[in-house]
Amino acid sequence: TRRVLIADDDPAVRALLVAALESVDDEVETISDPSALLSFPELNSLDVVVLDAGGGGLEALRELRASGSRLPVLVVSGAMVEGNFDESTRFVMKPVPLDRLDRELTQLTAHRHR
Repeated sequence: TRRVLIADDDPAVRALLVAALESVDDEVETISDPSALLSFPELNSLDVVVLDAGGGGLEALRELRASGSRLPVLVVSGAMVEGNFDESTRFVMKPVPLDRLDRELTQLTAHRHR
């Protein structure tokens, strides 16, 4: 079971992602403000974050990496995002098909446990 945080300001997107991930037995938490990622109380106990690039998400990701965290992050966006993504960060376009979402999260978390 993965502990996944979904940080997306769109309630419909959050609901869709929660349903998709719970269907593959993930334990899912959500926040509606991507820029508030670093203030999530249980950040260190998560396995992976699904982060909306908008709403301050990319800035939060930069802060997270600047703090030295290697927490796996899957950045999702409706538009292409330019970024220096490291091995613990991946990017997918919305809408994300469930099998692709699950595969991306599996690869990210497998990388972390190596």
